[in-house]
Amino acid sequence: MANEIREVGWTDGARLQLHLAVPGALLGLVAPNRFFLPRFVRWDIARRTARFLDDLRHKYGCDLLWTWFPVRRTLLVLSPAAMDAVLASGDNAPDPFIKKRALSRFVPDALVISGNREAGDRRAFNT
Repeated sequence: MANEIREVGWTDGARLQLHLAVPGALLGLVAPNRFFLPRFVRWDIARRTARFLDDLRHKYGCDLLWTWFPVRRTLLVLSPAAMDAVLASGDNAPDPFIKKRALSRFVPDALVISGNREAGDRRAFNT
């Protein structure tokens, strides 16, 4: 696949919301929602989502796609090699607000861990 980054069209973006954001919200961000989990397994939602992501990868001909997910721009990474490159990049920053919001009900005073150097310095200071 090409190493470029392409923008997902609005129709594919809407379909992405239906395949990822809606099931993710219904299933729960941290702990599974026991009402929806058996139904999603029975309906084979995971296989349909994987097939949709594979179709996106082939349609756009690249492994990196910009999309709106769910309310702001997000980079969608579709291959292990591209994932390694993104994680090794200095431009990749964690999003502690989203992590803290998702985890705060389970561990209210938790420290959100991130992999950049500045975060390590702050972590040592905070500890």
